[in-house]
Amino acid sequence: MQQSTQVLSEALNRLINAYEQLQKENSKLNDKIQELENDKVAMQQTIDELSNTTTKQTEDITSMLGKIESLLSIEDTFMSSSTSTVSTKESYSVKTTYETTSLLQEEFDIIEEDEEEKEQKEEEISTSKIDLQRMEDLLSGFGNNR
Repeated sequence: MQQSTQVLSEALNRLINAYEQLQKENSKLNDKIQELENDKVAMQQTIDELSNTTTKQTEDITSMLGKIESLLSIEDTFMSSSTSTVSTKESYSVKTTYETTSLLQEEFDIIEEDEEEKEQKEEEISTSKIDLQRMEDLLSGFGNNR
C-alpha cells in the first residue's frame, strides 16, 4: 500500500510539473499573441496613413492637371484672339491686354462658380492611378504652344 501511495505521489508530482510547464508555455504564447496584435494595429495605422497620403497626392495631381488644362485653354484662346487684332503695336498691346484681362476675369468667375463641381469631379476622377494619357496630352500641349 505504501508503494502504491508513493507511485501515486510521483505521478501527481509529474502531473503538477507538466501542468506548470504548460502554464509557462501558455503564458509565453499569450505574450506573443499580444505582441502580434499590437504589430497588426501598428501596421493597419501605417496602411491607413499611406492610403490617405496616396489619395491626397492623387487629388493634388488631378487638381494640378485641371489647372494646367484650364491655363492651356486660356493660352489657346489668347493665341487665336491675338492673331486677329489690328497690326499696329499700340492697338495690339491695348487690345491684347484688354482681351487677356477679360479672359482671365471670365476664367476666374467660372472657377469660382464651378469650384464645388470641380471638387466633386476630382473626387470621382481620383483613383489610385495617375492618368498618364492626360499628362501626356498636357505635356504635348506645352510643346505646341511654345
